[in-house]
Amino acid sequence: MSSSYEYSYQLEAERRRQIYLNRIAATTEEFYRRYEQQYREILSCGLAAYIPSEMSRLESDLARIRDLLVSDPESARDISFEIGSYIRTMSSLATEAREEFDRSERMRVATLHAEREQQQSELMNEYFKVIQTIKNPIVVNYSIPKKCKNLEKILKVENYLLLQNLKKSQLPLFLKLKKSF
Repeated sequence: MSSSYEYSYQLEAERRRQIYLNRIAATTEEFYRRYEQQYREILSCGLAAYIPSEMSRLESDLARIRDLLVSDPESARDISFEIGSYIRTMSSLATEAREEFDRSERMRVATLHAEREQQQSELMNEYFKVIQTIKNPIVVNYSIPKKCKNLEKILKVENYLLLQNLKKSQLPLFLKLKKSF
């Protein structure tokens, strides 16, 4: 073969290779835009907080595609294939994680509410035990409205720890009241 023929053959191979790479880059760029749109949708729905590691992986992979799209379209395409294999499940995974979190949060609130009810019941029982030991009806009549107001304040408290502290501080007061009569 002549050198001019070899040169033209080499130029034709490079031209075909460049067309091939341009086609890969164009296709990969389309997928990149779709994946980026899905990423933004997950963020806008507030689901990113439920799958932070997956979101950071996706963000990293998208950045790698963006960087490689011009310099190495074939590597960008390979990363795009990887993203395609896991991005489809991300929304459902995040939705399931959010539902599980909501379910556990409802259970936590219900448990806290039950504990608070139990504490209130114990406090009322203790109060009425002290009141029952007082024999003087005038003292009982005098102590009930005043102590009921204190109990009403206690029962309205929403914070469990504050209720615990009030219970501990009110019990000695009841015992002191019992001793004084």
